[in-house]
Amino acid sequence: MAKYDESMTLQQVLDDPEMKAVVLKHMPTVEQNPMIGVVKKKNIAQIRKLIPNKDMQGLLDKIIEDLKAL
Repeated sequence: MAKYDESMTLQQVLDDPEMKAVVLKHMPTVEQNPMIGVVKKKNIAQIRKLIPNKDMQGLLDKIIEDLKAL
């Protein structure tokens, strides 16, 4: 397992089984989202800038917190 680093892309996070489990815990259908292909090469900080919804930004904060705790 790799240690989470904020420069990691979403693809790198999803490629790691433990980190993927964290993401899926918060967003179980993330891999079925049609926009996944657009954001896989971006890191979570870049993805956050694309999301105007404060609730979704809060969800990303929770994911990051859990990833850092691994």
